[in-house]
Amino acid sequence: MPCFACGAHGPEEDTPQKLFSAWAKHIDEEPPISYGLCCYTCKRQPFLDDMVRLETLDDQRAALASLYTGDLLLYQNADLGSIFNLMAMQSSFGHAGVVVELDPEVAKELYPPDYAEHLRPADPRMARLNVLEAVEGRGVCLFPLEARLARCIKYNRYLAVRRHEGEIGPEQRAAVLRFIEEVRGRGLAVAGTSPGLVRNVLRLYLPCLPMTPRSSLRVLSCGELVVETLLKLGVLPSTTSFTASSVLPTFLTTSDGVPGQLRIDMFTNAGHRFRKETLFLFPGAPIVAHLQHVKRSLATARRHSVSTSGGAAAAARRGKSRAGSIGSGALRRKATQAELFKEAIELL
Repeated sequence: MPCFACGAHGPEEDTPQKLFSAWAKHIDEEPPISYGLCCYTCKRQPFLDDMVRLETLDDQRAALASLYTGDLLLYQNADLGSIFNLMAMQSSFGHAGVVVELDPEVAKELYPPDYAEHLRPADPRMARLNVLEAVEGRGVCLFPLEARLARCIKYNRYLAVRRHEGEIGPEQRAAVLRFIEEVRGRGLAVAGTSPGLVRNVLRLYLPCLPMTPRSSLRVLSCGELVVETLLKLGVLPSTTSFTASSVLPTFLTTSDGVPGQLRIDMFTNAGHRFRKETLFLFPGAPIVAHLQHVKRSLATARRHSVSTSGGAAAAARRGKSRAGSIGSGALRRKATQAELFKEAIELL
């Protein structure tokens, strides 16, 4: 069905139009019109097509393993809510995270419970890589990078990286660790809980609106979390003409979204810069199959862990029950012996 707004059918892959039509069909067998979501694809696809793409699995895995603290991850997800966010921002990317290197034992203490016992990658370099994100349902979380990408592979359609160039010292790394400990578990800023987020979207179209004041960080948007992290790393100056609370994921791209808006490249400190986006996750990319395999391995390991712990708990319960029955038998034997002794005394 062509889009009523532009008449285009869109690419043959899973376009937002098709996603919306499938969703509409679930509600109503015959959606009367297509709501023009493919316009988003029509406008944004050239930007994605112009990006440098890593085509082979070796290149994609090497790019993943060579990430460093301060590198930016830009996501385009396939769920309907993300698509509407992308349309509002006129952007190819609706979510962002930042890479943080940590000692695996230190990082493990900061992961959500369902990630704390994840299967650690065999590559020691990969085992040190984590992504800091603010996500729906969890809030601010630190995740092991490979496990996070694997478990979300169903929803991640495109993933680009902007590599950071510049020196990050031990003091800045320690400051980021303290920041993660401070904010992890805090909520994700959404339109209902953060009026500033609504203002940020409106500012794309009405630049005359004042910037959103810096928030208390009680809740954080994904862009706000990334910018606050970059401030701690010394990549961005502590005094700027914008606030972390006034940025959207499009701020982190090179030229995506509404023309004329602020870009992170305008504000980086001397000695720091970000390279242009490199796309290493996209429909049909070889790394998709690799991450799906990792996801299955993680699921198998979790099932094994649950069955093992469940078996140990059952054995403990059986042991306790057996001990109880043994104890009861011993008491019965003692009672019987006491009665026999009493009878013997009486006979005497």
